[in-house]
Amino acid sequence: MNQYTTLTLVPFLQSTSGNAYIGNAVPAASYYGGQGSFQTIVANVAGFTGNISIRATLNDAQESAPWFEIANVIAANTTQVTSNTIVGNFTWIQAVITDFAAGNVNLVTVSY
Repeated sequence: MNQYTTLTLVPFLQSTSGNAYIGNAVPAASYYGGQGSFQTIVANVAGFTGNISIRATLNDAQESAPWFEIANVIAANTTQVTSNTIVGNFTWIQAVITDFAAGNVNLVTVSY
C-alpha cells in the first residue's frame, strides 16, 4: 500500500508590491527515510507576476541549514497551474517568492 503526502509550501497570498515571501520549511521526501527521492511541486497562480523559487537543504536543522535552489518558476502576468517533478534526497524544502508585483498565489504544494 502506497502512502502519499501533500504539504503546503505557500498558502493563499496576494501581491504586496514587489515584496519577498519565504514559505515555511516542510519535510521533503527523504526526511522520513525510505520514501524515495521524487517530489512534485504544484504552483497555482492567478494574474501572477513574480518569481517562485523552490529551495532545499540536506541538513537536519533547518534554522542553520544552507539552502540551495532546486527549481525556479518565473511568471509574467499569468494565470495557471504548473507542476515540476524534482528528483533529490532532501531533508527540508521551501518556496521563496521574490519580485511579487501583481496577482495572487493561490497555493504552492509539494507531494511525494
